[in-house]
Formats: sequence, C-alpha cells, structure tokens
Amino acid sequence: MWSDEGRKRKMVRLRQVMATTNARESRIVDDRDERSPAFFTRQLLVDFEPSCCESSYLIEEETFPFGFEFLSRVTFRDINFGESSLQAESFEVAGESRARAGFRICRSCGKVQRDPEKPNHALTCATRNQSNNDEDFLEVLYLFREFHSEAIRFLLPIDTLNSDDKLHSFIAALQLGLKSYFKGNVDHLKTLIIQEPSTDSSSLLRKPFLFLYDTVPGGTGYLRQLVQHPDNLFSLFQQALDVIRACNCQDGCYNCVYAYRNSFDQDRTSRKIARDLLNEILSRQSLLKPSPQSLSQTSFNALFDSVLEQRFIEAIRRHRHQDHPTVVRSEIINGKAGYYIQMGQQSWMIEPQVELGIEEGISVPSRADFIFYPVKNTSHVLPIVIFTDGWQYHANRLKTDFAQRMAIAKSGNYHVWSLTWSDVESQLNQTKKIDYYTNFLNEEANDTFHRTKNTLYKQYNCETFISFITANSFNWLMEFLTNPAQIPWEKFALVSTLAHIDVNFSKDKLKRQQWEKEVQSIMSPDVWSQFKNSLSTQLLLGLIEKLSTNQDALCKLYTAISPKEHRNNEAQSAFVILWINDKNAIEEEKKRVWNGLLRQFNLLQFLPYTYIITNQDFSEVNFNSLSVDRKNSSFELSNVDQEQWQELKSLLFEETALILFDYMQSHQWLLPEVGFELTNQMGTVIAEAEIAWTDRKIALVTDELDVEPLKNEPWQVFTIASVLEDTELFYQTYLT
Repeated sequence: MWSDEGRKRKMVRLRQVMATTNARESRIVDDRDERSPAFFTRQLLVDFEPSCCESSYLIEEETFPFGFEFLSRVTFRDINFGESSLQAESFEVAGESRARAGFRICRSCGKVQRDPEKPNHALTCATRNQSNNDEDFLEVLYLFREFHSEAIRFLLPIDTLNSDDKLHSFIAALQLGLKSYFKGNVDHLKTLIIQEPSTDSSSLLRKPFLFLYDTVPGGTGYLRQLVQHPDNLFSLFQQALDVIRACNCQDGCYNCVYAYRNSFDQDRTSRKIARDLLNEILSRQSLLKPSPQSLSQTSFNALFDSVLEQRFIEAIRRHRHQDHPTVVRSEIINGKAGYYIQMGQQSWMIEPQVELGIEEGISVPSRADFIFYPVKNTSHVLPIVIFTDGWQYHANRLKTDFAQRMAIAKSGNYHVWSLTWSDVESQLNQTKKIDYYTNFLNEEANDTFHRTKNTLYKQYNCETFISFITANSFNWLMEFLTNPAQIPWEKFALVSTLAHIDVNFSKDKLKRQQWEKEVQSIMSPDVWSQFKNSLSTQLLLGLIEKLSTNQDALCKLYTAISPKEHRNNEAQSAFVILWINDKNAIEEEKKRVWNGLLRQFNLLQFLPYTYIITNQDFSEVNFNSLSVDRKNSSFELSNVDQEQWQELKSLLFEETALILFDYMQSHQWLLPEVGFELTNQMGTVIAEAEIAWTDRKIALVTDELDVEPLKNEPWQVFTIASVLEDTELFYQTYLT
C-alpha cells in the first residue's frame, strides 16, 4: 500500500527451521541456577488492499470520532529482526524506531552464525572446510512468516490511541465484551496497533489504528458476524459495560477488565477509564452512519490536522508549574472545538487551525496550528500564534515558513512560537535525546560570554533566565504562558546577542565591510540602513558560521549591537539575521540547525530587528513591510481603543478607584486588569486587586487589610489611596 525505496531490506520467508548440534551439547542438564535466554526484536505488520474493505461505519463528531470497518483479507507479517542489541543499526519500521541486528547466515547451508570468528555450517555445506570468506555469508538478513486472515479496524479519538491508560483500558473492555458476546473462549482474537502513513495531512505523520484480528489463517467467521449489522458491535460494548458497572472492585480485577493474557498491561488498565470510554461510544450510537469511503480517507480528527498538534496539547497537560498541574479542559472557541488552559495565574483560550492574513495585519498569509488568546483581554499580553512543525513536510518549505513567522512577529499584533516534533516529544518522553538542536546560546557563544554570563544577566536584570540557556523551545513557551511579560524576555534576548559579538572582528575594517556587504546582499539594504542610522554609537559586530561535514556553510548568524543603547535595555539596539543553507546540506545536520534556529527566533522575536532567512531568493519579501516600530505598537496606551478603558471602568464601583482610573486614562498609563484575583503558591485566592499590572506584579487594593496577606507573596501591593497621594511618583517608579 505504501512504499519507501530508501528503507528496503533483505528478507527471507521462514518456511522450515532445523536445529543441528552434537549429542554432547544436546543433552539436558540442570546443573546451573542461571539461564541465558535470548531475546529477539519482532514486529507484526499488516497489509491489505483497499478492495478488501467490505463495510465501514463512522461517527463524524468533532470531539469524539469513532468508526470501524471489516477487512475480509489482511496479510499479517511477523518479522524477526534478530537478537536484541544496542549496537545494531537502528531504523524505523511502521513508525517504530528500534535497533535491528538481523541474522548472519551462510549462503550455502543457511545456518545462523553467532560468532564471526567461529563459522558454523551444516555437515553437508559446500563451504564447511573452506576458508572464511565474507562473500560466503549474508551479513544482515531478516526472517518473516505471514498468514492471511480477517480483521476489524477501529478508528478512535487520537488521545485514546496515544494514551497508554485509555488504550489498554479500551482493549480490556473489548476483550471482555468478546468473551461475553460469544459466550466462550476467544483467545484467537487479538489486538494490534498499527501506525499508518497519513496521506491527507500536510504533516506527513502517521495515523494510529486499532486492529482486532483473527489469528486463525483465513478467519473463523467471528469478526464477520460482528459487523453483519453495526448493532452487533454496540451490543458487545453494552455487555462489557454491564459487567464493568456491576463489578464492586476499586479500579479493576479479574472479574472485569483484568485478564491473564494482558497481565503485563494491568498497571495501565483502569475499570473507570474503560467505563467512561464505553459510555462515550454507546451514547453516540444514534450518530453512527455507513461511510462510503475507507477510514484511511476519513479526516483523522477535525480538532487536529496532525498527530503532532495533538501531542502538543498532551504535553501541555502534563506540564507542571512549580509542581502545580496545568488545568486543561475542552471549550468551544469561535465556533470550533478548542481548549481552555490555566498555568499559574494566567489563563488562555486555545483555538486550533486559524487563518491569518491582511485582515489581521499580517502581510504574509498563513494557517496557524493554534492561537493562544489571553482570557483577560489586556493590551500588554498579546495572543500567541503556535506552529507545530514536522521536519518531513517543512524541510522543503523553509523559505515560506520563515516569511510567515517574520510577518506574524513583526505585525505587532501577535507573538509567534515554532515547535518541532522533538520539542514536544522531549516533554512526553523524558528519555528522548536532548541534543536534537544546535544551542546557539551555549555551544556557539564566545569565550567572553561564557566567562561573564552570570554578571551580564545580573546587569540586564534577568538573572532568572540563566537556567533557560539549556532549555528547549517547549519549556520556554511554558514559562512565557505562565508569565507573558514582554520586558523580561526582551532583556533575555538582548543578553543573548552578546554571545555572538566579536570585538576583534569589529575592529577589522575589511571584515566590517565584508560583513555589511553580505548583509545587504541577502536582504533589503534599506532595513540595515534604517537600523544603523537610528543609533548614535559605533556598532559592534559578530558572525557565527557553522560548517557542514562537507565544509559548506550550513548556517550563519549576523549580529550587530549599539553598546550605549544596548546597556539601556533598548530592544532597537540589536540587529540579527539567522541564515540557513537549505540546499546541498546533509539532512541530519540541516535538521539539527533548523531546530536550533527556530528556537533562536522564538527568543529573538522580542527584538524588532531580527530576521530569519534561507539562501533562497527573498527578493519578493518586502522586509520594510515586515518591520514594525515597537515604540508605536499596540503596547502603547495611545493606540489602545478607548472602548477597552470604558469596558474596564464599568467593572469598578469604589469611588477612589474610579477617580484613579480616570486619571490613568487621561494620562495614558498602561492598560491594567480590573478585578484580578491574587492566589498563593497553592492556587488559593488570598485577595482581590481592584487594579493590577500582572506582567509587573503590581496590584492596587482598596482596603489596607488586603495588603498584609500579600507581604510574603512576589507582588508589590499598594492601596489606591496611597497612589492618589502622588500619582506621578508612582507612575515614574513602577510603570515606566
């Protein structure tokens, strides 16, 4: 059904196995307490023709898609990839990456060779007494056997198939229902998860399906009977649910969902989860309809265009801020299934699959995987556009991706965050390798930065970000969602540019000229001139060039700063170009750099003169239209819609609060939040602020008694009356 020429391997159908050994070695003795069992890497794969799909049924519901289809003839291939070995070549088969050593066998007699130094041949082998030649052996060979049978393929919500607890609980309920429905032994009916390549998704990821198959070649007719009418399968589910409901156990026992055949999965099997899943399926029975197409052609989940996006939501669900869990619940956002999340004291609404373009103030149209909207609408917390990128699809469209990300970041209306498959998997699977990206803040930083970074971070008042040097994009995003204040991240971004400044390089006139020449050749000269002419001091420059194995330029980082403005924490004082060679580069090297550059842009987007480009022609990209003057952006009060002030004012009732609020509006203070609930580290509400600036941890209360409980909290709390005594002093001290 699917082919990948690069993954072809030598295989031999296993028809007969013979063991030959001498009499002494074949004798059974029991004089050892220890045994040395051999473990083999095996994998069961399925294949079938689309014409074998006889009937398909589907519940087309956005939040809980469910379907099943009967496959009359399925080929099952049980492949033995050899003894388990960590030193063997590792490659992916049907979505599973494992080390697969294979077998080394004699070409003449077919005997397996266990020791390369001691060849082993059958007595009748033609090469038995000959010298050891490599051409006499097949080095890596895989064995397989196959049979044909019937199967039912299930489509389940993606979070069920990707959750061990939900998956094994559903399988246990299914097996319980089979035993009850057929009133006998059904051990010949087994289950299998298969990752099918997705042909209808731009991510080119895989769709997981659950197969219920008959191990008897040709099938016994049990499965065909189940799908003769769709009510039969629902009757099976109902019988399983009746047993589960009637059981008095706490969360699973051998009278309900536990079975000896699934003993290894009992820790991940729950009676309560199985009950909830069956209830969800049975409650939608009236929505089941025959499907004219196979489940392979059905949109996998209307809520997610790819498995990566769903894994991203699951990764957020598992994240803990200061050991407190993240609140995640389903919501309808702008008429679509989305999510509400709460992290610390910050809440967000998540809308999936959003079109962005000119109407949103973005010059390069794109389709965001998610947009995070702050629940409390304030001018200083922007929505965050999220892209979840799989390398397979995005490897050939880096230019388009980069132009879209720049347009969003420089619109002044959104932040943008790019996450890759490895970023998300690092949260879900802590054993995944962590060196999948080039860390430009660490491995490419200059010696001076390494020696003085603690001092530098302290000087820029962002020492809490030192630990973020080694954090990935996902962890950065979680921190930003918890505290979406832009100013600390601007400081973090400014400090990071110092890692790539070279003072000696800056003093070399010829190198400076060459640097400027290259910059103006790869992007609009006007942008560079605009940056340079807006600053008052001599610029310091830096160039990081990373070479590939074949000595071609893999990526370059062009950095320029104005020292005076830089020390004053001005975001406009730094200029950065992130450049990648997306042609003629070794795949794995380019992928690692790509991960690193996306991470770098996630940070440097807080500086207005940051650009990410490839070696392709960017002449049609208008960099001037991408640029935004942050001093006149929506962060400034003068551009905030006056309706927002009136809306917030309607939430105030105290006379002193109204007086101060009118003063704030007339003097164009930063737009605050009204009625903000302050919580302690346990998440308990300890006070309510009439007025608050959450990014600066400043709160105003009406009663002096509300100040005392907050003295030990990381907030600066004032009474409104004390602020009214000298409003200008308060503004200059805390809000400028």
